[in-house]
Parts: sequence; C-alpha cells; structure tokens
Amino acid sequence: MNRLSLGLLALAFSTSSVFAQDYLNCGLKIADNKIDCPFFGSCPQEVLKESKSQLFLELNEGDTLEGKIAFKKVLLFPGTSKEKKNKVTIFKSDLRTEMLKSEKKVDLVAYDTQNNIDYTARKVGNTLSVSFKSAVYTLSIDLEGNGKYQDYILTSENAVSVICERLNKEVYEEFKAKKEAIDSYNKEKSDKSKASKQ
Repeated sequence: MNRLSLGLLALAFSTSSVFAQDYLNCGLKIADNKIDCPFFGSCPQEVLKESKSQLFLELNEGDTLEGKIAFKKVLLFPGTSKEKKNKVTIFKSDLRTEMLKSEKKVDLVAYDTQNNIDYTARKVGNTLSVSFKSAVYTLSIDLEGNGKYQDYILTSENAVSVICERLNKEVYEEFKAKKEAIDSYNKEKSDKSKASKQ
C-alpha cells in the first residue's frame, strides 16, 4: 500500500471517529427522602426513600441537546401530624405513588414542583459533555473515554446522585429498550390503579 493510500485511510478513520454517533447514559437517584415508619407493622411508603430516573441521549458531532428533569413532591398522610414527619421528593417519571394509593392504601397526595434540573449535552470530537443545572448548583461532566463519572448535584430539596457513561450502540439500544418496557409496565399499572378508583 503506498503512502497516498495510507494517508487517505488514516484520514477516513479519523473522520469517521469524529463524526460517529455516540450514546450517553446518565442514571440519577434521590436517596435521602425522609420517611417516618412505625417500629412495628408494615411501612409500604418506605419504598419512596429512593427515587430513580434514567437519561439516554444520542449525540452526533456538533449536536447540542437540552431538556428538563422534573420532580414532584409527595405528601404522606396529608392533614395529619404524620405529614410533617415525612419529606419526599421524587422524579416526575416515578409512578409508584399510584400503586401505593390503590394497592397499599397509603394516604398521599403528589403534585408537581418547580424544583427542576435543566441539562445540556453536546459532542465535540471524542468528548461528550453534559451539564446539569438546578436553582442552586451546576454540575459539569466531560467524558473522553469509556469510563464512568459519578458525582452529585444539589437542588433546593435534595442531593441527586449522577452516574454518566458512554455506551456502545448495542448496549445503548438494550438499555433503552429495557427502560421503555419498564416505563410502559409502570404506566399500565398506574392507569389500572386510576381506573379502579373511578
């Protein structure tokens, strides 16, 4: 192979590397909700101590993707002395509150809050950059290789752990399909719970 051919091959490889599509997966978790459980007996609302959400993004060279991660607050046993003993914020995509109300008969009220996190993600060369911004804190992440990055972002209500990683296409598609299946299952359960109360 002559020098010209080698040069063209190297150029083609570098160009395809730069313009290849990349896949970003960020897992977010709230793990510090305050749940007051009795010393004896069941406490089904204890599952709300944690809440999780998943962010999947496909990025091409030069892309800038923006979005919002929304939350909702949950009042447990509203109007009683127990309400003040519980402090719960979960991701808006977390549908377990309907299950707790209908199946576990937990007295609760869930409502949207403006305590959101805005995110911006972009791809420049081999670097995937994503920033998360709340009303009180900004977290910036740069991924240049295939490792994971773990940190926290603070909101006015909670500390949210963030783990971001670059995925290959096969793993990304499997993760995405799994998330969609779980979301669909949870939505179906939530819809059935709402219908059973009508």
